[in-house]
Amino acid sequence: KLELGLSNYVEDVFLDLSMRLNSLFILLIVPFLVFYLLQDVELIAKVIHLLTPKGKRKALYRLWQDIDTALGEYIRGQIMVSILVGFLALIGYSLIGLHYPLFLASIVAVTNLIPYFGPFFGAVPALFIALVTKPTLLFWVMIINIAIQVLEGNLLSPYIVGKRLAIHPIFIILVLLVGAELGGVLGLVLAVPIFVMVKEIMTNIFVHMRANRQLSKIDRI
Repeated sequence: KLELGLSNYVEDVFLDLSMRLNSLFILLIVPFLVFYLLQDVELIAKVIHLLTPKGKRKALYRLWQDIDTALGEYIRGQIMVSILVGFLALIGYSLIGLHYPLFLASIVAVTNLIPYFGPFFGAVPALFIALVTKPTLLFWVMIINIAIQVLEGNLLSPYIVGKRLAIHPIFIILVLLVGAELGGVLGLVLAVPIFVMVKEIMTNIFVHMRANRQLSKIDRI
């Protein structure tokens, strides 16, 4: 029984490590894909423009602009959240007397832009400084970072991002939960942007259908 239990434990550890490394690999690949897509975005737009019937080009352009604006608001919201997270880290580090609080809080703010793994990366320098200067602060550094991430995930991010996108915070939380359930880490990263694009597409379709109905009523008159 002991051997079987040890074997199962080792297997679970390696499986968990493999999943985390796979998630990290995916997150490292995504920025490169986005970078190359952004480089060719004008070319992609021209191709779509040429393939779209002339009568639909204005509607497609309006949809493209709406999606671009919404995604821009999402990115700005994430930046605002990261700034607030850094500010909270600065307050926490200053209160416990940790050395270099501004520098360490800046690292927390920047790494917070990295989904899932960002908070862990951001906490490492603070934990290291606490270890080499005053080990008794290790516990408080962990508590501060955990508290900030709980606050960010459950209040700051849903409220700020939701407000910029004109979406209720509860919907943002639900979208993140669904994304995590369906796609794991990658689903968590892409959940809100995909939801934003789908929302804009459905809104434009609804507006187009309503405009067509109004034109049909006018023609009947």
